[in-house]
Amino acid sequence: LFGGLVLGMVIAYLLDMLDQSIRTQKDVEEKIGLPFLGSIPLTSARAGKPAHESLMSPEPSLTSESFRNLRTMVDFAGMAGKAQKILVTSSVQEEGKSYIASNLAVALAQHGETVLLIDGDLRRPKIHKNFMLSAKRGLSDFLATGAKVEELDTLVQSTEVPNLKVLVCGTRPPNPSELLNTPRVPALLAWAKEHFDRVVIDCTPMFPINDTLLWGRHVSSAVFVCRYGQTRAPLIKNACQKIQTGGIQILGVSLNAAKTGGLSYTDHHYYYQQYIEDPKQAAK
Repeated sequence: LFGGLVLGMVIAYLLDMLDQSIRTQKDVEEKIGLPFLGSIPLTSARAGKPAHESLMSPEPSLTSESFRNLRTMVDFAGMAGKAQKILVTSSVQEEGKSYIASNLAVALAQHGETVLLIDGDLRRPKIHKNFMLSAKRGLSDFLATGAKVEELDTLVQSTEVPNLKVLVCGTRPPNPSELLNTPRVPALLAWAKEHFDRVVIDCTPMFPINDTLLWGRHVSSAVFVCRYGQTRAPLIKNACQKIQTGGIQILGVSLNAAKTGGLSYTDHHYYYQQYIEDPKQAAK
């Protein structure tokens, strides 16, 4: 019995040592060497519902508070001044970058800022689905045939979120990289800077393509998303090095789909139960 107990502890220790996935704030800071922006808890997807539903609900929740905390941390990360244009990317697909970008844009808009959310992933666009918008015309149409930036007024769509507008991908092009190399990209961003307080761009993942670096020629700040317990730290470090080599400042890492044990503070769940769910305590 004693030998079995010792063996089990040794195996658990070895498995923990060999685990290169990211699960906690400590993992982000020690294995990747980047600032930690916060954890977004794991939520079940609801078909036919917008991705930002929890933020729009009048009832506070752990998810909505986590996104508002992310908004605050993003601003703290740019101590020299708020980053007006922000890229959102990840190492590989299915880590939740579009979900994070959508809700970060909503959280910024709820803070009273005018926000433009751009679906910069011309290969696998999702933003139109997150906000249940038309995908017929958008960014790709402007980059391919746009003659004047004033045409963007007809392409940008309003949302149910006050202060937030969205530029969807539009027609999926056969040559995304070529479109992102045109002079229309800086013209678009200059127009957006003039008309909006913040611009959030949902980009492609870093592997296996480099479209994010093309956006990085004109946008100097990024939020990096990694999924709880999924992507290995060496791959994340490689992706972050590519971003930084491209001259983009990574504001920090947002950990998506975190389970209860992976939240930053051990009393986070208690805080939610005691102060968020209890209206009387919240009022105090």
